[in-house]
Amino acid sequence: MTLTFLYKGAHLDKARVHKYTRRLSYIRVFPRKYSESKMNGLAAKIKACNWDEYYTDLTNIRRTVFVEEQNVDERDEWDSSDPNHYHFMALIGSDAVGCGRLVRDGQIGRMAVLAKHRNLGIGGQLLRFMIGFAKDKDINNIFLHAQKHAIPFYSRFGFKIEGEVFYEAGIPHQFMKLT
Repeated sequence: MTLTFLYKGAHLDKARVHKYTRRLSYIRVFPRKYSESKMNGLAAKIKACNWDEYYTDLTNIRRTVFVEEQNVDERDEWDSSDPNHYHFMALIGSDAVGCGRLVRDGQIGRMAVLAKHRNLGIGGQLLRFMIGFAKDKDINNIFLHAQKHAIPFYSRFGFKIEGEVFYEAGIPHQFMKLT
């Protein structure tokens, strides 16, 4: 696979990347199909964030994706334990376009990317960041409840199906564990 390195819209070849990485505050790697033409020269920035501080952005994304698009009941989407979990946000510029949640027992959930930003690699960036964060916190039993349509996505990152299909919020899911 050909890789394109994007930094503030600039393409860098592999030979020049090593030279520049010490001076860059961040660098993102995208397969060629996620290059400047599709991302408009912007790399998504992923960050861990505090629920209380970023409540509005996180709830807007989750409400749009789960409640409005997937018809999940509001009572199923929100729980009182949100402030106790790790939260993550994908940003393009200053716009929050994706989010995810990591429960301290290792469960990844509430992964969502706004519709107009899907299929650009943002979900993958978000998931990789969350897995790395979990490992940094010595959380080694990483698992999730994947919506059935998202199983191929999670499989690409090393998650394996365990058990039978079950329903959460009226949507078919599978338990998946990172191997």
